[in-house]
Amino acid sequence: MEWVARFVGAFYLLGGLFALRAARMNNLMDKALAAIELKPTPVEERVRDVALTVGAVLTTLSGLALVLLFKWSAWLFAANLVAQVGYLIYASQKLKPQDALEQQGRNRTRNAAITWGLATLAVIWWTREGLLTFPDGLSLFAGS
Repeated sequence: MEWVARFVGAFYLLGGLFALRAARMNNLMDKALAAIELKPTPVEERVRDVALTVGAVLTTLSGLALVLLFKWSAWLFAANLVAQVGYLIYASQKLKPQDALEQQGRNRTRNAAITWGLATLAVIWWTREGLLTFPDGLSLFAGS
């Protein structure tokens, strides 16, 4: 089971690194457009940028922690799930899709959050089963 956890961790570590790059590029493009148009980036776009960056950082850290089989993985995966669900709730209320392409992106984001939720449940289970540990032997759960 250890190799499955490490594989999942490596997958999300790599995905997080790609997402960090995408967040950086998106931020640079927003700054360039704001400079060209001589007006600030809209609040909605800034919220989207922050959500992308936070999600990318949490995904990267979650993946790294899981590759190393740290119990912190459960907390990081859970924090990222909360961030994703929070963004999806915000987006559904404040960022209505303008076209079919945006709706497709929203659907993909929702599906990714569902997949992340399933991965989070797996990480919590692996933690409860004792597969994931702190390097110093401390425990997140009483009795483990």
